[in-house]
Amino acid sequence: MSKKVAEKGQALIELILAIAIATVLLSVLATGAISAREGFARSDRVLDANTLLQKEIEAVRSIKETGWNSLVAGNTYHTEPEQPPSYSWKAVPNPISENGFTRSFTVINVCRLDVSSSPVICSTPQAIVDPSTKEITVQVSWLFLGSRSVSSTFYLTRYFGNQNWTQTAEADFNAGTLTNTVVTNGAGGEVELAPSGGGNWNNPQVIATRDFTGTADATDVFVENNKAYVVSLTRTGTDFFIYDVSTPSNPTFLGSLDLGANAYAVVVSGNYAYVATSHDSRELTVINISNPATPTLAGTHFNAPTGADGRGVAVLGNAAYLVTNNNTTSPGYEFYNVNISNPLSPSQSGGLNLGAATRDVFALGTYAYVASTANAQELQVVNITNPTPTFAGSYNSPGGSDGNSISVLGTTAYLADAQLNILNVSNPASISPIGSYNATGTPFGVFVSGGFAFLAHSATNSQFKVIDISNPSSPQLFGSA
Repeated sequence: MSKKVAEKGQALIELILAIAIATVLLSVLATGAISAREGFARSDRVLDANTLLQKEIEAVRSIKETGWNSLVAGNTYHTEPEQPPSYSWKAVPNPISENGFTRSFTVINVCRLDVSSSPVICSTPQAIVDPSTKEITVQVSWLFLGSRSVSSTFYLTRYFGNQNWTQTAEADFNAGTLTNTVVTNGAGGEVELAPSGGGNWNNPQVIATRDFTGTADATDVFVENNKAYVVSLTRTGTDFFIYDVSTPSNPTFLGSLDLGANAYAVVVSGNYAYVATSHDSRELTVINISNPATPTLAGTHFNAPTGADGRGVAVLGNAAYLVTNNNTTSPGYEFYNVNISNPLSPSQSGGLNLGAATRDVFALGTYAYVASTANAQELQVVNITNPTPTFAGSYNSPGGSDGNSISVLGTTAYLADAQLNILNVSNPASISPIGSYNATGTPFGVFVSGGFAFLAHSATNSQFKVIDISNPSSPQLFGSA
């Protein structure tokens, strides 16, 4: 019996030892498997993080070409794509977290002792900030068994040579020699290409003229793609003209057309010119200009319901906005919204009674701005959001003169009546004056571009005036001819 008991005891001990050894081996294997799994997962996260890091670096590099001034030292950003059609990148404040990763980049000033030295610590005596170089640190972080991150630091330079940049002013350019360029003041002083000859708006010169036969006055001109489209009061022969003005010193006649009526305003869109006329059956006359040598009347035109003459026209998208003389018969409209999606068959979408004769119209965004003869509403604003227009507001210019012409840039309107009025139209229901320019005579037309307002004026020997509007509260005469 004792031998059997001894054998059983030995077997039990062997079993216990086997279980203990198996437990140790299984523990080691399990630990290894878990570590391997975590290692693979960690490697995947690091790989994803480095991919995000590289994408962020490339996006930051692209911003230097389009948005350098948006990278302000001391701030933290992340990149986001611009809306189409730009397809570029922009810097957006603060980090962003997406899909378990947080990405960001910080901007730090770079300082040098002079324009050719290596970067130094900005606290170094006599160190100056290099306005064309920034230190960028891009970081991508995530949580996985603790906080982890990858990062990269590099210098970003906005243009080759790293030369110090100084803002030039209008006076700097005026001191130079202008060759086929003009000086403007739209944003503190710029040089723009001139069509020919160059010069300075401070001293405009007449370089060419063209005379129509007879004594009928020209009433409006529209220039596009080196072609000038001119209309006049009715005369024997043609009263719509096309000139090639690619060489301004030598305008070349291309073609003309007899409208059989007074023409007061012209706008070109695509292959068609839209003319406001006194014709009783086509106050809005449509002209096919696809062949400038032989312009032709096109389609059915637009016949306003009454006989009031068309006086102004503006085109915005598939809509033309026609304004007329005072209309006292039903329905009494002086403002028409005309659908020109098919230029050969324009049709009325809506109309509005303005209560007075009109002289000009300018369409921008969701509003049309009308120069009116109404004594207390020389500027009338019409909401054109919907096909049926509604009255949005007005401005009563000082004195009793009529509104003659209107031009709008952003939220600022330039109204010519007895003077040039500069108006804040950000809220059409409450238009407020900003400034004005007054001179002997009357401005009959106004056009705004590049920090200047250009006036067609009645003043003797100064029928063309250039007004500096860089300070809109105090516009000044800049030049005349």
